[in-house]
Amino acid sequence: MLCDICGQREAVLFVTQTLKGEKKEIHLCAQCAKKRGLNTDGALLAQSLGALVSELDKTQKVCYACGHKLKTILKTGKLGCPECYTAFKDEIENLYQRKGIDLPYTGSMPKKLESFRSTVTDRIAIQDKLEESIKNENYEKAAMYRDFLKVLDKGAVSDGSAETLSMLGVDIDD
Repeated sequence: MLCDICGQREAVLFVTQTLKGEKKEIHLCAQCAKKRGLNTDGALLAQSLGALVSELDKTQKVCYACGHKLKTILKTGKLGCPECYTAFKDEIENLYQRKGIDLPYTGSMPKKLESFRSTVTDRIAIQDKLEESIKNENYEKAAMYRDFLKVLDKGAVSDGSAETLSMLGVDIDD
């Protein structure tokens, strides 16, 4: 049986803890046990085991939707489903911070979808401008934004980019 911590070496220490009727088993190799200060001194052993169980709980956390384990995600860097982001939110944020990635992280986008992202982003900006124009009672501008949204929804604008918008007389920056 492999060590529950490193998953690489054969386990030589088997610890079973029962707490509030819940039984937890931990299998450790000699190196992982030594790193965590496990020895034969009873008081130190009890203290070390308590810390070890809480450490193991973190790595055995499971996504409620797909059953993917945090340990697997940390090892592979791949999530099991969209709900994993919610289930492991804190752990993912900590991982990003350790890697120096600022949140929110939007990730990379396949080239085929770049124009779609641009279209969606521009549509949201135009919708905001439309609402702002109506709020400020600038109905001529609001009508222009409304008309362009209709064109955009019909797919008449091929790429939806800011250049296309400016060619049609729509300035989303004003």
